[in-house]
Amino acid sequence: MVKIKNGSVLSMILDNLKNEELYDKLSDNLKKAFDFMLSDKPRELPVGKYEIDGDNVYVMIQTYTTRPVSETKWESHKKYIDLQYIVEGSEEIGWMPIDGLSASGEYDAEKDKTNYNETEHWTRLEMNAGDFTVLYPEDGHKACGILEKPSEVKKAVIKIKLD
Repeated sequence: MVKIKNGSVLSMILDNLKNEELYDKLSDNLKKAFDFMLSDKPRELPVGKYEIDGDNVYVMIQTYTTRPVSETKWESHKKYIDLQYIVEGSEEIGWMPIDGLSASGEYDAEKDKTNYNETEHWTRLEMNAGDFTVLYPEDGHKACGILEKPSEVKKAVIKIKLD
């Protein structure tokens, strides 16, 4: 769990961008991420990595075709929160607290990533255009899965440095 300005503790968030005002006051860096998502930039920018606020907040614009969830990999991050925003398309993201997963290797500090072995029990997040999820260090996740049928996806993965 992550503590925020008022001392509260957070875990995974799943919502639609139309409700961003519920979350944009949780932290200054999260506000910067929502301001970016509300701009036209996620739709206009080509694939690549872009700074929003140096290494405190940056975005990776991605495009891909979703694939069977069995072909996706579990991961989590320690230094950054993942805010995954679906610009176009739809996908399934798996979610599971990391205390229910077993690591498949050591934490890679350079990539800020730990990978995990497959598990049978997890929560299915259905993501469509306009939806976002905020994934904290305790949130294991696997993205890019087929929701109902293969979909071409454009996604903004915003990395938000933990204070």
